[in-house]
Amino acid sequence: MSDFAGAAMAEGYARWRPPVHRLVIDAVRSHLGSPGVALDLGCGAGLSTGALADWPVRIGVDPVESMVRVAKGGWFAAAAAEALPF
Repeated sequence: MSDFAGAAMAEGYARWRPPVHRLVIDAVRSHLGSPGVALDLGCGAGLSTGALADWPVRIGVDPVESMVRVAKGGWFAAAAAEALPF
């Protein structure tokens, strides 16, 4: 995939993905509370990471660099989850 096509895919994903992230985060929080660090593996364009806005530290990891480039609301890295050193 070209960089242009990847960027267009990421922008479309960020703009048109249904806003279900807050519902999922609220369901998780009802069981776990609010930990200090949230790690969003497979964060895509950062939509679910953004839904964690009231958590102190938000980290998003996705293997697709063009997705991570459009992500906002946390610290993001392009990497495979299986290759993380923790």
